[in-house]
Amino acid sequence: SSSSSGSLESICAIYEATLQFLSLTYECVAGCWLDMSESFNSLNAKEVSKVALDLYSDVSAVFMQVASPFCTYQERFAELERMHSGVATKLVAKDIQQAVSSVSNSNASLVSLQDATERLKGLSPFIFPLAEGGLVRFELLNAGYHAKDALSTIDKLLASHSNELAMAIVTLSASMTTDQIKLADNFDEQHVHCALEVLNVAGIFCRGLRTFELKTRERLGVLCERMAAFAVREKEIQEASSGTGSGGAGASFLFPDSLSVVEIDSML
Repeated sequence: SSSSSGSLESICAIYEATLQFLSLTYECVAGCWLDMSESFNSLNAKEVSKVALDLYSDVSAVFMQVASPFCTYQERFAELERMHSGVATKLVAKDIQQAVSSVSNSNASLVSLQDATERLKGLSPFIFPLAEGGLVRFELLNAGYHAKDALSTIDKLLASHSNELAMAIVTLSASMTTDQIKLADNFDEQHVHCALEVLNVAGIFCRGLRTFELKTRERLGVLCERMAAFAVREKEIQEASSGTGSGGAGASFLFPDSLSVVEIDSML
């Protein structure tokens, strides 16, 4: 619904605040653990490890419970992002159509052609902040998981804008070359310059697309590293709990001194 799409940014802000709260909470728990560990002189390393594992499991379970209201938004992120970004995308598409509506006839003046071209130059890269915002929300809510669906939504967003821009460029180009005999007889430098600016509209979009692609690859690489690091830590915890790790008895688990917002996000 429109209300749910309009509140997606608010949901993300609340979720980010929740992560920060959980990170601070964990620091308090870790501080208490340090105080408690001073009284463990009578316990051997294996027993201390078991207490640490139990406490870490309890903390993880509590964090999962606290963040459970956000599960639906995480699972349906692609759908919610499509609705959220779709509102702004439709407005941009309407602006593009209006920009060339005045030059769609054969009697379009040079002034109207120049005005339409300038408007398109401003609207051409307008989609990239919207797409970048979607990528930021995906990184926050999904932490790299379910990337295929999220990226498909962003791809469709870019493709829709690209199609609207291409149709507008075709309309402008057709309006500028509609009377080729007149153009050949009366060379107009301003007219030629305006035609070249239409090519610049396409160039602006292509440069923005390449930049966005590079940034997306970089961010996805970082997310992959975070997911891999979390998987390694979870495996170590499981091995320590079952005693199947390299230490044999599972006595090597150390209660982490802190968990960052990023680490808790990966956990959730």
